[in-house]
Amino acid sequence: MSNMVEWKTEYRVEVLKTDEQHQNIFKILNKLATAIEKDKDRKTLSYILSDLVKHFSYHFTHEEIYLECHPDFDAHHQKHWELTEEILDFEKRSRKDTAFNFSDVLNFLNNWLENHILKTDIEYFQYVREKSFIESID
Repeated sequence: MSNMVEWKTEYRVEVLKTDEQHQNIFKILNKLATAIEKDKDRKTLSYILSDLVKHFSYHFTHEEIYLECHPDFDAHHQKHWELTEEILDFEKRSRKDTAFNFSDVLNFLNNWLENHILKTDIEYFQYVREKSFIESID
């Protein structure tokens, strides 16, 4: 499946709860990819998208507790807020627009998540560990 995303150890931020939440989001993205591939109905795809909204929101809330001491926390929070708003918009449009393209949304979210973890989360978590705000948890 071309839209499947694989969890890689390079995505680890070394905080167990955060890594587990990231992995869970990957699983839901793969559930959406599988449903798209199996040509599931729009209602089913919208339901999975709603599940993603819940998991992203839950994850962002918990992740930000760890990262609020980072000097660029506001920028990180803004990225989370913008994605949440975008996913909520996707969800709303998916319920109304019969031509809504779930594959485009899936590709967008896959890319966003991978880039965000690799380019932002890892750097932020490394900073807070170096400053002894949190410890690595394996």
